[in-house]
Amino acid sequence: MSSYSKDRIRFQLPSKNDVDGFLENAKKTLQHILAAAAPMYESGAIARAQAEEILATKGFDNAEIYAVSRLFEAADAINFGGVDKSTIDTGALSELLGKIYGELK
Repeated sequence: MSSYSKDRIRFQLPSKNDVDGFLENAKKTLQHILAAAAPMYESGAIARAQAEEILATKGFDNAEIYAVSRLFEAADAINFGGVDKSTIDTGALSELLGKIYGELK
């Protein structure tokens, strides 16, 4: 069972200026939000596939699920290189995180 509850999450949008930091923080924030919504998962154990599953069961549309999938892929790619930071729209991702948080809290 997750140690995160909806009332304990303090949602803060990561900085949009530092793409690496933004992606890492956005992924962690999203993992916490999803763990609170799906307590069968531990926050740090939520990978892309689990995030997609949770969002689909909560009624998010395919475009939103795809955006979250890309966020997970980009955040993981930072550690291994190979992410084109110019393709990351941190503003749109910030809005999506806010929407997910608002709908799942």
